[in-house]
Amino acid sequence: MRLAKLFLAVPVALGLSTALVRPASAQVSISANITGTAPSASANQDVMDALNFLATDFAPNTGSSAFHMTASIQWADLGFSSGGYTLGDSSAGSSFYQTHNNTLYINPLDRYLFGAASTVNPGAGYTDFTIELNNNSQVPWDYTLGAPSNFNNISLASVMYHESIHSMGFAAFNDSDGNYSFSTNGGAGSLAPTLWTTHLFDATTNQAFTADTLAQRQAVMVSGSNSKLLFTGTDAQAANGGNRVAMYAPTTFETSSSDGSHIAFSQGGAGLLYPSISNGVYLTPTKLELAMMQDIGWRTINSPAVPEASTTASFGLLLALGLGGFAVARRRHVKA
Repeated sequence: MRLAKLFLAVPVALGLSTALVRPASAQVSISANITGTAPSASANQDVMDALNFLATDFAPNTGSSAFHMTASIQWADLGFSSGGYTLGDSSAGSSFYQTHNNTLYINPLDRYLFGAASTVNPGAGYTDFTIELNNNSQVPWDYTLGAPSNFNNISLASVMYHESIHSMGFAAFNDSDGNYSFSTNGGAGSLAPTLWTTHLFDATTNQAFTADTLAQRQAVMVSGSNSKLLFTGTDAQAANGGNRVAMYAPTTFETSSSDGSHIAFSQGGAGLLYPSISNGVYLTPTKLELAMMQDIGWRTINSPAVPEASTTASFGLLLALGLGGFAVARRRHVKA
């Protein structure tokens, strides 16, 4: 099952400086088994640095002294075209989730929340998530933890952050017809929502997304730029001025993108879990995105060392999420 894809569109120049300050590790760690041919001698180190950096945003669950995740990172030629090409793709197998009270929990989240009582069996060869990255020689990757020095380049670290957070549970798994994508009990039971989906709300019917009919779910996922598909977690609302968070719902359904798994452009600003990211930009999780992760059970570092100041910049969107690439131009705010 594909969690998400990152696509490239038309590059433009953007100037942006980023201060890199992070709190010390809070005993959450991520290791990776990296396979395939990396496009640069620096690429694999950047992948590891990005995973280590992301881990510092999270804290062990209450009563636990540490938590470790394992990732499989695979370099492969995913193709290249001037009209759009895939940068990264996170995927999961048939046994990537566990069932609790007719709700699906992605494996790393299940292990995190339930500890020794988790039904996940992390035996030999187990990985919490898999990310595939494009090693085509024409992809202009940047291998630093910071804004790319060449504004036409693409931050590998930002792609890693985005895909990793999806794999940690920031994922809805809803199909275009309104059905949930997966069944309980490893596929042997009935279709059921993910924990993330249970936090979605339909403003057109004024009820939980899970209470909607199939037709109502189908409609709200393509409700347009003034999205009616909202995230209702209490921590997210507190971080969003008391308001529910608008989720991406374009007028045409985009698999793995417009199913409630990405924040809508109408939220303003720029974030890591929006459906697209620009070239020349380095993004890390925002306070809002971390609050949304808290709503599904992750404990986060609540006082980042770097305040979320923002600066206005005009640029074309470079990377788009979904199963089809697109290119648009917008004015957005970029968090420094």
